[in-house]
Amino acid sequence: MTVYDLYQLIPNFEELCDIYYDKWEYFMDQILVPRMGFVKFGHYHPDLVKQTLYEDRLKGMRIRPDKIIIDDAHHDLSCQKMVQLFEDFFGVYVTRMFNFAPQWERVRNALLDHEVGENEIGDWTDDKTSDRDLKDRLELEAYERYLEGFPREAKNAHRDEFILVQQGDNITKCFDKTEFILMQGWCRKYRIEGSMAYKNGVWHLSEQDKHYRDLTDSDRPVDNLFAHFLDITRGIPTQPFFVGIIESMYRKRFGEVPETVRKLY
Repeated sequence: MTVYDLYQLIPNFEELCDIYYDKWEYFMDQILVPRMGFVKFGHYHPDLVKQTLYEDRLKGMRIRPDKIIIDDAHHDLSCQKMVQLFEDFFGVYVTRMFNFAPQWERVRNALLDHEVGENEIGDWTDDKTSDRDLKDRLELEAYERYLEGFPREAKNAHRDEFILVQQGDNITKCFDKTEFILMQGWCRKYRIEGSMAYKNGVWHLSEQDKHYRDLTDSDRPVDNLFAHFLDITRGIPTQPFFVGIIESMYRKRFGEVPETVRKLY
């Protein structure tokens, strides 16, 4: 099944994807809203906050988008919202079309904890610049140390959920990788886009980066990431739903999916 099939099988599929992205993006705007108790106690420097565009001063304060640090905790929270929205908007279609009902609680649990091990080892990007097997082993070891003291049944369940994401051959991988792509649209909304040129100049482009840059004929991270997503999620039955959601983000923030990317479907 492809995303084109979904447009035929679900008459309002495009509308549902658009609403999905709008609701996710609105939820993620909370990143810009500092907790006022922390502001009043001095945890935020005054230069990092400003009045909202609303005239009503009771609407509070917002952090300047160019001062935002998008971190693992934001990623985990975003994935949680994506699962909730997906279950609400597409859960019934997944059940009907594929004759199985995902264990949404297990998916949520897996994504909630899937970066905890990075507290110790840091975030090793999935761009072939690091040893993925080593990263998975060290991250799992760190997560197992976190699980020390948990009741045995809970410990075993959480470990299995963590490995579920590491294996990456199921719907959890779609959520994890799609979130990074949707955040490219959120960043564009606030004019804080990154670039492959920056990565090349400050870090360096991996062979994977160069491969997808050549395939898409684009230096935009969003195109590079989407092309990579299409490759690594092939064979996952629910992939077309996520392609539709990503297409919605493109329509809203970039105009359309370039044909150099669309041809990779």
